[in-house]
Amino acid sequence: MKHNGGSDLSHELRQLASEAEALVGDSGEDFGEKARDIRDRLAAALEAVQETIGEVQERAGEGLKEVDKSIRNNPYQALAIALGVGVAVGLLLKRK
Repeated sequence: MKHNGGSDLSHELRQLASEAEALVGDSGEDFGEKARDIRDRLAAALEAVQETIGEVQERAGEGLKEVDKSIRNNPYQALAIALGVGVAVGLLLKRK
């Protein structure tokens, strides 16, 4: 089960939670079947979360590689930018 966004996943998790509450309240229905269904859906939701985390880590890694490559190709510009950001942050902190 692959989700396109965090809202889909949070909706799915909220639905699972409400079903779990209903399961606890239902004593006369087939408890085992409902529990298996909820467990399977929860496992699918957790798998989707893990896939999303993996994709974010992969994108972050690619971004870091590009930043590293850019810094290595333009070390003086990168140093000037870092110095400028440091001075700006220092001035902002000094004002407070």
